Amino acid sequence: MDAVLSCEKNLVQMHCADANFHTSERLIPGKGEFGFTKFIHVLKQINYQGYLSIELWGPDPDTLAWESRIYLENLL
Repeated sequence: MDAVLSCEKNLVQMHCADANFHTSERLIPGKGEFGFTKFIHVLKQINYQGYLSIELWGPDPDTLAWESRIYLENLL
């Protein structure tokens, strides 16, 4: 989160993906080990007004997009 704080004035878009840090598997937000609750808190702290994009991995992108949106909206 220090990286977000150190370059807050230059942020215009954040790319969101989660991960299993033990297997390097890429996951949608909320399905892995990344601390999205703290991440969103830091974005609110700096009054981030840019975009959040979601990286999708899997055979059903519509469902993954919906699940990612619901997860992130609940944190916002």
